[in-house]
Amino acid sequence: MEGGSMMQNKRFRLNPGSDSTFAVPMQSMGLLSTLIFLANCTFEVFVVNDLYGEQHGLIALLLVILCVWAMAEVAVLQRRKLALPLASLQLVLGLQLGVVLVRHGVNLLSSPPVVNAFGTASRPQFGMAISFAPAYLLLFLAISKLIIDVFIHAEQRRANLLQAQRDALELARQDLRDARDAAEAANLALLAANARLHGQATTDPLTGLSNRRHFEAALADQVDLTRRFQEPLSLLLVDIDHFKTINDRFGNQCGDLVLVELARLLKASLRKPDLLARWGGDEFIVMLPHTSAEEALELARQLCGAMAVHVFPAVQVVTGSIGVAAWQAGETLEQWFARVDKVLYVAKAAGRNAAKLSAS
Repeated sequence: MEGGSMMQNKRFRLNPGSDSTFAVPMQSMGLLSTLIFLANCTFEVFVVNDLYGEQHGLIALLLVILCVWAMAEVAVLQRRKLALPLASLQLVLGLQLGVVLVRHGVNLLSSPPVVNAFGTASRPQFGMAISFAPAYLLLFLAISKLIIDVFIHAEQRRANLLQAQRDALELARQDLRDARDAAEAANLALLAANARLHGQATTDPLTGLSNRRHFEAALADQVDLTRRFQEPLSLLLVDIDHFKTINDRFGNQCGDLVLVELARLLKASLRKPDLLARWGGDEFIVMLPHTSAEEALELARQLCGAMAVHVFPAVQVVTGSIGVAAWQAGETLEQWFARVDKVLYVAKAAGRNAAKLSAS
């Protein structure tokens, strides 16, 4: 479509029927035609009244020059290849030149003056003038009509050109709209792809929770806020009791179902600001902003109770052990993770299905 539009525009440039340069020559031809008609009529008046006989040759020369001039104007336009209906006009102008040559040839070859009944010399030119006068008028009207036709044709071509340009502009606008829509669609697809990639980079594929990398980054940011505003921040590390036995007895697929169900249960029990992530294997970790160690321990005990009474698929009963540790000023994330992991093993050693708080 784009190539077709370019060819169409090129064709209009090479063949511009609406080119304004034709107007001046056509107006000149109209003026020349009028002058020729008036000169012919004046000549006939002079001949009939036997006036200025010595100037008849100059009038004839003037008429020939005007006729040739008009034909030259048409020839120049034809060479410009403007696709105007000039052939008929050139033909009529040639016919006009022929009529002028014939008329003045007849005048030169006419008989000498004769003396009439009143004793004055005269030429028998009245009948000749009457014969050529309609020819002058018909030629003048025909030339005027053809000039008008040329202007009409040019205006039609200009209108067609403008319409074609409007159509081409509308096509260009449609192409731009299509390109814009395609760009927007591509941008949306890119955003969706980026979202998927971000999700894959930050989300655990099995449970749909945050993965370890995303959790560590979010926890680091939260520690900065905690340090700045002196607010409490706690961690829960949740481990499923005897998870290896579940996998060995019921199969890994059933073990995955237990992980997914526990993730759903834990998430439903937490607040919106809390962040739950899969820490690895059968371990889950919870960040509790604005939560003291005692509040975190109470929540951990509630979670242990909720797990113990919840019915899991296939396995039915699953319990868990939870380690609790509040962040202490000056310690690194690695030190904090080590403390909460250590207290988790204390909970397991105490008989499992329990929550323990790290003292330091």
